Formats: sequence, C-alpha cells, structure tokens
Amino acid sequence: MDRYKEAIECYNIAISKDPTLADTWYNRARLRVRNFDFENGLNDLEQVFRLDREGYMELAAKDEAFKTIRSRERFRKIVYVAE
Repeated sequence: MDRYKEAIECYNIAISKDPTLADTWYNRARLRVRNFDFENGLNDLEQVFRLDREGYMELAAKDEAFKTIRSRERFRKIVYVAE
C-alpha cells in the first residue's frame, strides 16, 4: 500500500470512530486535494464546514493545500458563500 492510501485509510478509521472531529475531515481534505482527488477533497471540506464553519473559514481560504482548487466555483461556494 502506498503512503497516500495508507494515510487515507488512517483518516477513514479516525472518522468512523468520531465523525464530529472537523480536524480529521480537514486534514483528509488537504491530503486528497494535494493528490488531485478534488471531488472527494471538496466533499470532505463541505463536512468540515458543517461541523465548524467559523473555525475553518479563514484557514481554508489561505491554506496552500487548496491553491489548486481555490478558483473552482464549488470551493468558493463552500468557503466564501455558505453561512
């Protein structure tokens, strides 16, 4: 198993044990986006914002991990529009 798959599996296990931890969802989103799995990364980011919008809005807007998707409409709707 390569390191990416191993890391994703660790996040999956953590999320299955406690799906209310926004940090876990956020870190999995970062990992997915950095590995060009944009749709699943955006799905994770949506969950982050359901759990803790205020805590992640500025962080996600500036996070270098999301620079490749920052111009996408869906990213903008998640981070900047939905309240």
